[in-house]
Amino acid sequence: LAQGSKERFEEYVKNLIYRNALMRSSGEHMHVFSMSRVLPVLNDNGKKFTAYLPSLSNLTHEFPSLLGKHCAGVPDSVAQSPMVLDDDHASKSDPVGAYAAAKEVW
Repeated sequence: LAQGSKERFEEYVKNLIYRNALMRSSGEHMHVFSMSRVLPVLNDNGKKFTAYLPSLSNLTHEFPSLLGKHCAGVPDSVAQSPMVLDDDHASKSDPVGAYAAAKEVW
């Protein structure tokens, strides 16, 4: 499937959802694992994720606060400081068209 194509993105999402063994063994999915598959893994280990943000607005302030309130061991310096966003990364320009494909699907 061609890079940046809608079909390639759809296949990637299917593989991610169904925990494709090849993706797991290659480590390809690790970038999005924490965002997409954390709940089943927690459940498999008898844990529950009980803290949720009701909105993504003001995320740079709300997320550290959530960590401080619900995650034992998070230092006050983290919980009371807004996140610093690093707006400069190699994939920002969508070099392989993945973001554009995702926008087309959703």
